Amino acid sequence: MKSAPELWEVADDDRRQSVWLAMLLDERDPVAVAVSEREPTRRIAWSSPDHEIGRLELEFTEGGLGTVVEARAEHSSETDNATLETMIDDLGTVERRPFSAA
Repeated sequence: MKSAPELWEVADDDRRQSVWLAMLLDERDPVAVAVSEREPTRRIAWSSPDHEIGRLELEFTEGGLGTVVEARAEHSSETDNATLETMIDDLGTVERRPFSAA
């Protein structure tokens, strides 16, 4: 139950994009990333300039009590589903903040 701006902060992180794309490409180390589409708080898509195949995309739509996330992977591999699940898990991870005394 995060807002689109909160999810955007996670999705627009170069390091995370690199790790997620490396998973899709079945690479051990993070890969270079080139963002091809960017609509802040709405949509982002990226690929690697060093690989001919492999593209990830996330789209955020406000809905009800949170944000609907649509994730797409373009690759000819069985790693697609695992990569998408990891991305969604990373986006949905609860950020824990300590309570403050009022």
